[in-house]
Amino acid sequence: MSKSGGNNRTPGEYQPLTCPGGHNEGTAHTRAHRTLLTTRRNCTRLGGDRPPELPSLGITITDMSGAVQTFDALNLGMSGDFLVTVNGDGTKTLSGHMSMANVWDFMWTLTTNLDPFVTLHTVITNTNASTQTFGVATSASVFPPITPSSRMGGDIHATVYDLNSDGSASLSAPTTGAIYDARIDGTSVKTMIPPGNGLTYSGTPGGSASFVIPPTFGMPGITDPGPAVNSSIGIVDIFQLSGGDKVSAG
Repeated sequence: MSKSGGNNRTPGEYQPLTCPGGHNEGTAHTRAHRTLLTTRRNCTRLGGDRPPELPSLGITITDMSGAVQTFDALNLGMSGDFLVTVNGDGTKTLSGHMSMANVWDFMWTLTTNLDPFVTLHTVITNTNASTQTFGVATSASVFPPITPSSRMGGDIHATVYDLNSDGSASLSAPTTGAIYDARIDGTSVKTMIPPGNGLTYSGTPGGSASFVIPPTFGMPGITDPGPAVNSSIGIVDIFQLSGGDKVSAG
């Protein structure tokens, strides 16, 4: 998929795009751990600069007692590693590692530019002996808006690992919602993997399980109709992970 003007901009410079006819038709591509927005290739540049905005990235953990902890992965004040790299093509890569003893371990790599475009890969380990519920949410700002409508498409790639070698591992949807929730302007526009579904491994200790056919919508070609995009696109993933095991997604 092309990104209009994405590679012709001086790194750090923002030049908004507009399309003939006064609106910004485009494609909103939402993918688990990846969010991509493109405008039409025949759009033209307008003058003016806008400071780059980093996407948001948060994680929540709910233990079996119902206690909830929430963290901002891009908060420099938190314990753990956080690195920003400016790439030669003008994109930025943010990477980090956070952990809490006997609770969880979270590794992530996020690449973004101002088109906007977000690619997120996460590795989460449940270091507790019991099943816990994890939520990972990322959101990228959109400017200028895409109106009057958009097109959407996405898929999910994930692997669950029997890290504690007890012969089993599971990744499942929460009882009240889906694992995958694509958002436009903060509103859910597509969900996949509803309650009762997910990944289960059972067999030789230390094994793993992946989606044989990754769940998908509007692919290939980004064909599903979507609403206008006024301010942001994003993904919310919520899942239950068995104790002592790991999931890699991206």
